[in-house]
Amino acid sequence: MRVLSGYVFCLLAFGTTLWGTVYAIWDLSSGTWTWVSLCIFFGSYSLTLMGVTVGYHRYLTHQAFEFTI
Repeated sequence: MRVLSGYVFCLLAFGTTLWGTVYAIWDLSSGTWTWVSLCIFFGSYSLTLMGVTVGYHRYLTHQAFEFTI
């Protein structure tokens, strides 16, 4: 059951990210973007970059990150 919940979490995270990217492209191409949506985009982008950086730092420097599904 634990393995299934890990897969579900990964699918939800990937699906949400993919949907957000498609929506952002549609929003920018249709010309209906607002400053709020632009701030949300940059905030989400910054949090994603910080998560990747922290994950790589923990994995490569401290070897304290274990990837299991």
